[in-house]
Amino acid sequence: GEFRAWVLEHFGDAAAARVEEARRTNQLPSGNFTGGRPRHDPIYYADLAAQYQKLGELGCHAPVQALSEHYETTIVRMRTHIHAARIKNFLTKTSLGKRGGVATVEAYNLLAANYYG
Repeated sequence: GEFRAWVLEHFGDAAAARVEEARRTNQLPSGNFTGGRPRHDPIYYADLAAQYQKLGELGCHAPVQALSEHYETTIVRMRTHIHAARIKNFLTKTSLGKRGGVATVEAYNLLAANYYG
């Protein structure tokens, strides 16, 4: 697949063969990689969207920084999580590079089901 082609292009035939052997013997996961970090479930992104919206309503000029400090992660990673919340339809989209957006009905429904359900 794409990964094998990428390995072949960047590292050559021998590396691609090792990747294929590792996959064939189930020594290499076939899914997406997160660098050892656990994946977040949908409730995390819904909650993040609601917090992001609230920070905006309170007049916070750096909501990504505030959330990154709260969650003890980097601004870059938090920006990626905010983007993922938008992609997952938990936070409305904005113009590229602009802050803003509100939590969607889907986000609030998931939060309500999780906390009050």
